[in-house]
Amino acid sequence: MAEQPRLTGLLWLAKWFFLLSLFVLVVDIFCVFVLWSPNGARHLESVNKR
Repeated sequence: MAEQPRLTGLLWLAKWFFLLSLFVLVVDIFCVFVLWSPNGARHLESVNKR
């Protein structure tokens, strides 16, 4: 059975950067709408307007 080629170098770094960014975005959305509810979204909008 032949081995599949592995990502190395820049592609490996890009893959992990993308996955880490996606994870951070999911955690951020979870915190805004679950942990800081009911006014988490309003708080986030007010921070953006400063």
